[in-house]
Amino acid sequence: MALAGAQLLEALDFSIIYVALPDIGASLHFSSVALQWIVSAYAVFFAGFLLLGGQLADVFGAGRVYLTAQLLFAASSTGAALSSSAAILIAARAGQGVAAALLVPATLGLLSSAYPAGPERDQAVSVWGTTGAVGLALGVTAGGGILATASWQ
Repeated sequence: MALAGAQLLEALDFSIIYVALPDIGASLHFSSVALQWIVSAYAVFFAGFLLLGGQLADVFGAGRVYLTAQLLFAASSTGAALSSSAAILIAARAGQGVAAALLVPATLGLLSSAYPAGPERDQAVSVWGTTGAVGLALGVTAGGGILATASWQ
């Protein structure tokens, strides 16, 4: 459940920002370029650090990388929520992207070590992948719900 939840977090965090962009732009007076970088920083840093995340999970162990990624995610998310400028928010989103790039290979490594090859592992990876897809869809819908009742932060 924890590994699937981590995958849900990674995917949800990627898509939840889309609904909030107009409010972020209005409340912090961001340019359209800065708004684009709020989205792109996560994606670029996720893609750029994904191979490194896999290498770090191999060298230091998936469990250690998993915990480090969760801590980095928490710190970056706190920084994003407290940001008052485009630069801080973009840096926080980049941190979230790096955390996601560490988290994905670490969760797969932990799944591979927890389940032997065969139907059990296949089922575990299927649940992991499904929660990622649910996270992408839930991010947009949850983002709208949260935005309707609270602020973008």
